[in-house]
Amino acid sequence: MPGEERELELYPSNWLYNAGVIGFLRVLEEGFEDEKKNFEDKLKKFFENNCFSLPEEAFKKKTIVIEDGLKAEIYQIWEWYFSAIGGKNKDEEGEENPVKKYWGSVFNKFFRNLFNPSLFGKRKMSSDKKEDEIKKINDLLYFAIYREKQVGGEIHTCSICGRNFKKRENFDKFYTFSSQHIKGLGSSSGEFPNSFWNLNASMPICLTCTYMILHYPLAFTRTSDGDEIFINAPDFRLMWYLNKFVREMYEKGEAKDTRKLFGLSLMQWAMRINQTLGAWTMANIEVIRKKGNIIDHFDLPPDVVSVLMDPVAASLITSLHLWPILELVMRGKYSELLVATYCAAKAHLADSISDNHCVYKYGGNKNRAGEMFQKLPLLFARIKQLTKKEDKMGEEKTKDEKVRAVYYAGVNSRELKDNFKNLSFRILELTRLGRINDAYQAIARVFIASRTPIPSDLVNILREQDQELQKSHIYAFLSGVLGEEKK
Repeated sequence: MPGEERELELYPSNWLYNAGVIGFLRVLEEGFEDEKKNFEDKLKKFFENNCFSLPEEAFKKKTIVIEDGLKAEIYQIWEWYFSAIGGKNKDEEGEENPVKKYWGSVFNKFFRNLFNPSLFGKRKMSSDKKEDEIKKINDLLYFAIYREKQVGGEIHTCSICGRNFKKRENFDKFYTFSSQHIKGLGSSSGEFPNSFWNLNASMPICLTCTYMILHYPLAFTRTSDGDEIFINAPDFRLMWYLNKFVREMYEKGEAKDTRKLFGLSLMQWAMRINQTLGAWTMANIEVIRKKGNIIDHFDLPPDVVSVLMDPVAASLITSLHLWPILELVMRGKYSELLVATYCAAKAHLADSISDNHCVYKYGGNKNRAGEMFQKLPLLFARIKQLTKKEDKMGEEKTKDEKVRAVYYAGVNSRELKDNFKNLSFRILELTRLGRINDAYQAIARVFIASRTPIPSDLVNILREQDQELQKSHIYAFLSGVLGEEKK
């Protein structure tokens, strides 16, 4: 194998290939464990121009023991593969060799059966056969990465990456996508007549895509409900970080089921990466879910994705850390956030609450009610801003900025806290019933009676035509004026 670095050019395709590329990147991450900065630089370059520079070390030969004393030389990058799936090579005599363990299962499942279908289901094969298979593994890596041109022969077009290729001798079974690549999705490896969704009896596939697909299991994360999930998207950078966040959230115990992990990963992108995505990209983010032999997918409406991937909304939802609130957002039940706000307000203002108080439905309690009362109106207004259908030209403030301004108008009026506390339940009830004018008049009377000017930002309550936003304005003002004394 040549000594210089080789740039491998890869572009997003279907979910299976994308998962293979993300799994391949995880293998390289394992190989760069002691040079994380180098890996991050290469990863950044890959995300920018879809070219990854493979290091020279990846192609160094390493001798390992397979079984029955049989030794073989494999490229270092295969060792990284084993390490990525949990195996670590230990050559000390008398110690169990984890690579041998993984070689038995991974080699049989993903390599041996793929390269030689006639051995399918057989537990044993001769040493000569095993050596031949090892050579094919190394040859596959060489031809897949270096894409050396084949002279002569028929030109075929890969159904995954779209590149033209010519078949190589002794690799015939590589070039037709079949159940040898992935059980349950590929066609029969024999002559049984079947077809794919494009009505073709077979799909040609190049060696590079074959090699990538071998890595697809490494991209999936197993959840507590027995699913294995992979987040697919039109961009490798987005896929890399979303799936990385899924693994981190699962390992930390932040969430265990598929739906919550998906929502959390989107919010982590918003807060940690904070890169604006196009509408088409957000509309094409999906979760691929495997359970046994069943593979399906689910996604979220584009407006929900836009909310979860907004830094402001994501920060508010994350700081509340209430699963029922996240569930309302993920189901698009934005209006019910106002009901949750009303419940939180009543719990916050009451001296004590009963065991069946409605605030518990939304994950809150007496101690958390004040925080919910403050943040939920801001969250609702931000969602309204993100999901609005029409945009009024020349607006000085966005919807969430107006609600935030009303909240601070309340904060700055806390010298009237006792006056408003006496009327708070009446104002809350008028607001819940949609009697906005009456609620506003009750607020105005407090200012008039105390000979205090009415804050100019309160006028937005009457100027706003959306009744739900009017409610969020009033709730925000009350949470400000009735909140803690320190501003």
